[in-house]
Amino acid sequence: MLAKTVRNATIGFVVLGYAIYWAKQNQGGHVGNKAMFLWQKFPKFVLGFVVVSGLATAGGLTQSQVADLANLSRWAFLLTLRGVGLRTNIAN
Repeated sequence: MLAKTVRNATIGFVVLGYAIYWAKQNQGGHVGNKAMFLWQKFPKFVLGFVVVSGLATAGGLTQSQVADLANLSRWAFLLTLRGVGLRTNIAN
């Protein structure tokens, strides 16, 4: 549990460090509309995660639904790792 917490807490610092490095390399100079650029690059699944977490925390989901979502999450993670390992390309 502590390892996951530390990992999750450091993600923000890693992303911030990468963003600062990227900005210092003048890679962001050609970006016109920064809000649109951020929205296009933002992983939309994070919004779903926040909504489901909020529902579960507020008691909007039953224990059975939370267990089903946890199981779905494990299967989705397994399929993702399988796809990465086999270099799956959905576009082709």
